[in-house]
Amino acid sequence: MRTLIVVLTLIVATSSIGFAQKKAFATSDSIVVKGNIKAQMVITPASLSAYKKVTLGNVVIKNHEGKPKDTLMNVRGVLLKDLLAKAELDESGFKRFSEFCIVVKCTDDYTVVYSWNELFNSPTGDATYIVTDKDGQQLSQMKDKIAIITPSDYNTGRRFTKSVSSIEIKRIQ
Repeated sequence: MRTLIVVLTLIVATSSIGFAQKKAFATSDSIVVKGNIKAQMVITPASLSAYKKVTLGNVVIKNHEGKPKDTLMNVRGVLLKDLLAKAELDESGFKRFSEFCIVVKCTDDYTVVYSWNELFNSPTGDATYIVTDKDGQQLSQMKDKIAIITPSDYNTGRRFTKSVSSIEIKRIQ
C-alpha cells in the first residue's frame, strides 16, 4: 500500500511539472505588413539594412507598475514609421488617416496597438523602433528575433514586442 501511495504521488508530481511550464513560442525572421494598404510588404533583416540605424543606448524595460524588470544593453534600431511610410494606405482622403491603427502581433499572440496619428503625428513616432542590434548581437543572432520597442513609454514593457510576426494596418470605422 505504501509503495502504491509513493508511486501515485510521483506520477501526480511529475505530471504537474508539464503544466507549470510556460508555452514555448516560435521566433520570427520576418514581419508581414498587411491590411488596408495597396500592397502587402515583408520586412526582413536584409530589408532593414536599407534604413538609417539609430543608437538608443541602454533601455530599461519596466513592468506595468513602473518597476524595472530588465535592461537591454547597446540597443540600435530603425524607426517603425520609416518602414510604414512605404506602405501606401488604401485610402485617398487624408482626413480618414486618423481612423487607422497599427496592430502589432507576435508569434505568442501578444498584441500591441498604435494609432496612425500616434506614429506619424506625435513624438511617439520618433521613438518607436524595430530593434536591429542589442547586447552586441545583430538581429539574426538575437534570441527573440524581430522586436519593437518604444523607449519613451513610461512603462516600456507594455509595448515591448518580441518575435513580431505581423503588422496589420486597419481602418476603424
